[in-house]
Amino acid sequence: MAKNQFNWAAFAKGMSQVISIEFLVLSVSFLGFGAFIRDSQLDVFHAMFLSGAVWALPGQVVLVNLLQEGAVWLTIAVAVSLTAIRFLPMMVSMLPLVNQPGTPRWQLYLLSYFVSISVWVLANRHLHNIEKPQRLSWLMGVGTVFWAAMLGVVVVGYHLAGFLPPLLSISLVFLTPTFFYISLFATARMAMDFAALAAGTILGPVLYFIIPQFDFLLAGLIGGTAAYFFGRVLKNRNLSQ
Repeated sequence: MAKNQFNWAAFAKGMSQVISIEFLVLSVSFLGFGAFIRDSQLDVFHAMFLSGAVWALPGQVVLVNLLQEGAVWLTIAVAVSLTAIRFLPMMVSMLPLVNQPGTPRWQLYLLSYFVSISVWVLANRHLHNIEKPQRLSWLMGVGTVFWAAMLGVVVVGYHLAGFLPPLLSISLVFLTPTFFYISLFATARMAMDFAALAAGTILGPVLYFIIPQFDFLLAGLIGGTAAYFFGRVLKNRNLSQ
């Protein structure tokens, strides 16, 4: 099989391995988002469109909130784009694992669309056990099922809205980032990883009270940079001993 030939067997294998704790957590979160859409006086088609086009719960919630506040489209576009910055390091960390000579660029671009917190966590758990020529198609299978399934789940959540208290509906949306935060501790391996998590945990609440519009962005930038230099210093110290 040529290296650049898409492996449909691996694609089907990825589709079959979707059912996981990540899938269940994301499903519950999308149930909450569907209910949140209905409470926001939008219809079910808005819920499906936002889930399919934006494919990032924080961005979807920000978009709906800004629409309700009457924000201009440029402000909405910038705000939603900022919420998606977190996907850049995820995709960068995946590329060396899935890319190989002869891989068409369009396949990598398409994969970048399917990357989400849940897909990234699942990939970190399984990708090293999959032969490299099969990894890209395996991930595409996983991402396709996640994306398509959530379109259905958000519809169910929309119609369940009448049975869920508003506070519970919006709380469900935050299950995914909470799960991601816990998963980062489980997948951390180096002192730099734990330093970044500690810095973000401390800086996040502090910056929220100082500059709430950019708290997450600055916490990640400052904390991640500090953790990187901490790791470099620690590495150099170990090498000098």
